Amino acid sequence: MSGSGHETLSRDLTAAAVHFCSTGGAFGWGMITLAAATDHARTTADIGSIQITCPVPGPAAFGEAGDLGTALLTALRFDPAIKSAALVPCPPSLPEVAERVLLEVAGYDRRRAPPGISTMDWGTACCCRDGVPDLIYDRSADPFMVVIFGENPMDVVDEIIMLFRRSTNIEL
Repeated sequence: MSGSGHETLSRDLTAAAVHFCSTGGAFGWGMITLAAATDHARTTADIGSIQITCPVPGPAAFGEAGDLGTALLTALRFDPAIKSAALVPCPPSLPEVAERVLLEVAGYDRRRAPPGISTMDWGTACCCRDGVPDLIYDRSADPFMVVIFGENPMDVVDEIIMLFRRSTNIEL
């Protein structure tokens, strides 16, 4: 992707992070990592990411998404339209809330991962066999986190905001 393409993706990540913070952000869940892939992403160097800390999110950077970048690259192999993801620390009840609002949810257990393979790559692939779900989680993770997938950073942030509101304010 060209430098201007990286700039566009960085702007999209920053706009989504600012949108998140403008809604009241943080939610007490901890720092969220938001990532997005370039059009022809093949490595984590093709993944831009931003640490969402409110009130002012950090700068977007490429090649620093870590496990989230691995999960996004794996999801891209199953559905090229999924170009964004977020790693969200949250309460263990969040997958149940997501299912109640009819999101597709899948989980894996890292203790079952074969040796010598990235746990995030293996877990994401296990959850994407029938398509990329909206949310995946590791049943054995401590602290508990989920990965939320979407077509672009704003979609992912809107999903996080909706899930937070559903998990705290609305009895389903």
